[in-house]
Amino acid sequence: RVGRSDEQLAYSGVTHLLEHLALFEVGRAHPDLRFNGQVDQTTTMFVVEGSPAQVVTFLDDVCRRLHDLPAPRLEVERDILRSEADGRSLDGPLAALHRWRFGARGYGLVAWKEYGLNHLGMDDVSAWASRCATAGNAAVWMTGEPPNGLRLPLPDGPRVAAPDMVGVLPRFPAWFNDGASPVTAAHCLVERSS
Repeated sequence: RVGRSDEQLAYSGVTHLLEHLALFEVGRAHPDLRFNGQVDQTTTMFVVEGSPAQVVTFLDDVCRRLHDLPAPRLEVERDILRSEADGRSLDGPLAALHRWRFGARGYGLVAWKEYGLNHLGMDDVSAWASRCATAGNAAVWMTGEPPNGLRLPLPDGPRVAAPDMVGVLPRFPAWFNDGASPVTAAHCLVERSS
């Protein structure tokens, strides 16, 4: 239950770095397994496809690795994430909408670079894992029956509530010209309902 919107601008990218560091060792231990990780605004996901035994082993390994990170990989993973960022555009309409609506915090952080990648150390990433990679923030979704032995060996910790959607706009309606592309986009927040 933790993603980019939980970070602060100066430390943005810490969740992505944690995800990459945890998966590195898992990938070495299970080279034939199909898996991946992803960080979005409100969640960090680890996805695996395999036999029930492989799924159990993968989830166990990921949970353990989140709190036993490979420090020698920090610089390599930092460079990989910078390369990923070079291929990602922050100039599109969705990024502009988030940037203008929420600013450089919370849900607006997806429209900004991962500035934390420039200075985060292992202590920073480990502290983030201690706060966020806990049993209170974990859930499992499966397409089959839960396999025998399934467990998530994470430390206890409270659920981190999703941040409030706090906008920075002084009034509504608001409009902005952002960029040279001929695109018109609108953004609104609505209550969740059926």
